[in-house]
Amino acid sequence: METQGTYGPYVRNHNQLYADRQRSHFTPGMPGHGNSINFGVVPTPPRIPVVLPAPTVPLPLTKVATLSPPPPTQTATTTATTAPTTKATTTTKATTTTTTTKATTTTKATTTTTTTKATTTTKATKATTTTTPEPVSTPHGTPAPAEPSTDPAPAELCKSRPLDLVFIIDSSRSVRPAEFEKVKIFLSEMVDSLDIGSDATRVALVNYASTVNIEFPLKKYFSKAEVKQAFSRIDPLSTGTMTGLAIKTAMEQVFTENAGARPLKKNISKVAIIVTDGRPQDKVEEVAAAARAAGIEIYAVGVDRADMRSLKLMASQPLDDHVFYVETYGVIEKLTSKFRETLCDQGFIACGGEDGLLKVLKLETYTDDAKLKGLAAPSNLSMNQTLEGHSGAVQVVTWNEQYQKLTTSDQNGLIIVWMLYKGSWYEEMINNRNKSVVRSMSWNSDGLKICIVYEDGAVIVGSVDGNRIWGKELKGTQLAHVAWSPDSKILLFGMANGEIHIYDNQGNFIMKMTMSCLANVTGALSIAGIHWYIGTEGYLEPDCPCLAVCFTNGHCQVMRHESDDSMWHVASIQWNYCGSVLAIAGSLRNSGAEKDMNVVHFYTPFGEHLRTLKVPGKQMTAISWEGGGLRIGLAVDSYIYFANIRPDYKWGYCSNTVVYAYTRPDRLEYSVVFWDTKNNEKFVKYVKSLMSITTCGDFCILATKADDTHPQEDTDPEAGSATYVLVLCNSIGTPQDSKYIDIDPLFVTMTKTHVIAASKEAFYVWQYRVAKKLTALEINQVAKTRKEGRER
Repeated sequence: METQGTYGPYVRNHNQLYADRQRSHFTPGMPGHGNSINFGVVPTPPRIPVVLPAPTVPLPLTKVATLSPPPPTQTATTTATTAPTTKATTTTKATTTTTTTKATTTTKATTTTTTTKATTTTKATKATTTTTPEPVSTPHGTPAPAEPSTDPAPAELCKSRPLDLVFIIDSSRSVRPAEFEKVKIFLSEMVDSLDIGSDATRVALVNYASTVNIEFPLKKYFSKAEVKQAFSRIDPLSTGTMTGLAIKTAMEQVFTENAGARPLKKNISKVAIIVTDGRPQDKVEEVAAAARAAGIEIYAVGVDRADMRSLKLMASQPLDDHVFYVETYGVIEKLTSKFRETLCDQGFIACGGEDGLLKVLKLETYTDDAKLKGLAAPSNLSMNQTLEGHSGAVQVVTWNEQYQKLTTSDQNGLIIVWMLYKGSWYEEMINNRNKSVVRSMSWNSDGLKICIVYEDGAVIVGSVDGNRIWGKELKGTQLAHVAWSPDSKILLFGMANGEIHIYDNQGNFIMKMTMSCLANVTGALSIAGIHWYIGTEGYLEPDCPCLAVCFTNGHCQVMRHESDDSMWHVASIQWNYCGSVLAIAGSLRNSGAEKDMNVVHFYTPFGEHLRTLKVPGKQMTAISWEGGGLRIGLAVDSYIYFANIRPDYKWGYCSNTVVYAYTRPDRLEYSVVFWDTKNNEKFVKYVKSLMSITTCGDFCILATKADDTHPQEDTDPEAGSATYVLVLCNSIGTPQDSKYIDIDPLFVTMTKTHVIAASKEAFYVWQYRVAKKLTALEINQVAKTRKEGRER
């Protein structure tokens, strides 16, 4: 049967979606679309053209170089003075001082290393209310920072879908006052780990014993501070244990729209967490079943004397995920991380492939205990669900983080929206124009709107609940990409010919985007991707670039907003003497600036931005390195400036020995020299891919990339996947021990017993052991003992 609704004609009638949860395709274990679930090894398809992890948990970093360099991040102060020389000073780690015959300009070089972060993430849920700064400026790129929140920042915020969450707390006589205080701490820590707000998670509290007291409803408080203060004011009731009555009260008086629960059509999960330490004095089985049938997901937490059978009768299925038990109230706080893992539902990965292949995978949770013990993250799948509904190759996959929806489209133009229900994914609604193929889909920052673009130029904007907002036919164009601005006021449409057109959120054309990176580029162009960071986790700095456009020919452009006209004009480039640093000099024009700014950017051979030097004057025309690479000359107007360069030398000092490294044109390795300053002897060791030298006492650590020249020992269980190796050497370069690690050792330090290596995300501690070096007194004592032994 075909009916008209939402984004277009439906193949099946799913228009009464939210009012009909008992249909077979919503009920786990019954036949219907999206209910083919297989656990185990994922079968390898012929080809998987689309792999889209749900946003939020970043994986490895990728470093890239772009044609548009990162903006300077240092601040400058200028003071008028008289100086006799013309000299500029810069360092790769410290400050830059520019001096002319008339004025001295001091520039604090605070530029940090710039990389492009390839964020492969594994989470289908993210909060929206409090984490995204509210835009206060007219540009649609980087919003100004929001006012700081009064709520304390938790160690780990749950980027969960919005919930209507009701705590049902037993305060009967068996719960002592000190124990009840522990319960309140548990509730506060739970709130700290969630995103609380009117459009995020709402919280209510039901306090019960022989009577039931609704301490506050869902519509009462919308900030963490208010909820936690309300928790602190609760007193125990101290009589009886009427758990069934408490569940009935919550169902009939708290999970209602009048009390603040969201309407059913908004698909907000209703969750009840019951905490009790005794056996219910009334019937719980029937009332709990009625609550579950009404769509309330029930978690049961038992403490000490709690009746396990009653907990299982109350809780939702599967019981392993909904029933918890702790021995005492003193350890109930440990359940916070368990609930965070359960309620956050993070770690989903959607994979689309040929012949309608669509899978949702989820890795096992990385437990707090495993983190504390330093164990590797689990690699087993806790979900491997096949979603059935597509017949052609799945070409577009996109997540709605806020509302936990997965939107997919295949080569036949069929669109399916999937929803997460009781731990599994089910088909929610479908759409097919039967005219063209979907090329791209994008949800806006709050998850309320989706923009769908078709190859034939059709554009449809719909709401999260399936209603069509507006549609438009862009005649004579072939669409390939679409992206929302962070404030949802702008839509970018990428064309098949490589052009990008800017529209407002009502479908009105504004202008064609200027792509400076394509100046003088000829031939066919194709857009590889458009990504606009929406500021969910804040920005590195004010006015930070957040819009990236890349083309298949390798050209990329990074901008602050869609109309950013900042242009980078390159005047001169030159490598230093050993090819370790590339200097690019030119002028940068910022939006609204009266004049261009002269800058020199320094890069590694791998495109990593090292530092930025601002140079005064009207126009910089050329640069040149000194032969030894310790100075660089800058031609600006009628002046010549000189900048002193302080290289990042690899060196250290241990046991009267200077250890240093340098490169030679006749060798691919680093030459590491161990110079015994006392005896004036040198020992040379050749090391590939040397990263750093660290020294302490009688030993040094050489941090390198692992390769075939560092044979990994079979006894080292971590060696198989290690990327880097720490080599412990003595003062003449003889290896004493080694350790293989899988984190990038950007920072390495050591003591006489330990080595600590750290990346930007983690650190590794290695307690090394070497043969003890005996003093002369100890040698004499050993010799004396041996002589006495022979005499006896």
